[in-house]
Amino acid sequence: MGPIPTTCQDMRVAELICPQSNQWDVVKIRTILPDYEEQLLLLQPRKRGVEDKHIWLPTPSGEYSAKSRYHSAISGTVNTPNHSSQEEFNWEKEVWNVKCLPKVKFFLWKALRGALPLGENLKGRGINLEAGCPFCGQEESTIHLFFHYNFAQQVWTQAPVKRMLDTSLISSFRKGIELLSKLQCLPPTGIFDGSLGVWIIWYIWKHRNKLLFEKTVASAPAVISQATAQAREWTASHISL
Repeated sequence: MGPIPTTCQDMRVAELICPQSNQWDVVKIRTILPDYEEQLLLLQPRKRGVEDKHIWLPTPSGEYSAKSRYHSAISGTVNTPNHSSQEEFNWEKEVWNVKCLPKVKFFLWKALRGALPLGENLKGRGINLEAGCPFCGQEESTIHLFFHYNFAQQVWTQAPVKRMLDTSLISSFRKGIELLSKLQCLPPTGIFDGSLGVWIIWYIWKHRNKLLFEKTVASAPAVISQATAQAREWTASHISL
């Protein structure tokens, strides 16, 4: 279960069990896996030793398969302590049925699953403890990069939509994505399906990478122009079909 603290990457289940009493070490569980305390304490450790092995939780047998991994990914059941909150999110509507390129949908899925190489995620996995937002150097998370940072706010204020997106009301990246599908574009854009917000997210990401790897200064008008043009082109090509 991730992200895993650097000091706990090589831990085994046995290290969460007190060797004297052969019962769970509650202090360690509360420190390392607080979200799973209740579930773990319901399990009774065996009195006899057993061989260590990997278990794939989404299948009853514990055996991993590509098919089970795919179904877990699209249903949002992997690595999520709070399943109920994830189940409330409509993946079909907000991600898989959005009118955009398949690679943009996959990018959205990665962002929502915490799989983008952002500073927050890199630090959490002990990969790059110095990683930060390339724009401002602060903690780089999905909500910071795409909604709360000054550059992102400039982008959203210039978006050609009927009602400007109030980024101060967005408490999570998931909530932000849900709000994007409700944005209504102004008539001259030729975009009527509510997909513009997703394209804007995509081009904020592209400009972030250009700044990080090519030292190219990002521009809010450029993000809006490119996102609008791409959304319009995609819409027009699929209407003609």
